Amino acid sequence: MALNRVIHGMSQRNYEKASIAIPEIFGIKKTSVCKAFIRSSAKKLKEFLERDLSAHEIVAIFIEGKFFAERQIVIALGVTSEGEKILLGFVETSPENHIVCREFILGLKERGLDIDKEILFVLDGGKGLHRGVRDVMGYNAVIQRCQWHKRENVLSYLNKEDQVKFRKKLVYRRTKKGNEGIH
Repeated sequence: MALNRVIHGMSQRNYEKASIAIPEIFGIKKTSVCKAFIRSSAKKLKEFLERDLSAHEIVAIFIEGKFFAERQIVIALGVTSEGEKILLGFVETSPENHIVCREFILGLKERGLDIDKEILFVLDGGKGLHRGVRDVMGYNAVIQRCQWHKRENVLSYLNKEDQVKFRKKLVYRRTKKGNEGIH
């Protein structure tokens, strides 16, 4: 319940309000909570979610939908031309919700993400993610389906015994020609 409140609070930018409610759940008096810490961490979260991205030459973005405390969030991880990984942001939504996903990508653009050049997007297979990225990026989005998600999707159609057998056969490996993927 506590984690649920924090996630809900952060995603709605009500971090301070959620943080104040958390101690009561654990039996800690409100007066014991350092309000300066709550204000400071809320400020840091706001700075993180609004920070300028224009200084980074992002060449690839991995976008993943994850369940966290019964909530689903979409997380974007950027990779620079130097290979540095940068957490770009997150939003509470389903990867199937193209409107929120589009707004999330637009938010990255407004924060300085250069969308005038091609960027590789590795997506978890959510149709809303694909559509949201395509709506914002057009043909500058080079979209690749995450191979792990693809494998797990294919395996989900098999019975449990066959899943174990075929999971071992459908491994991610380098081929003789140097191409990577599921074989």
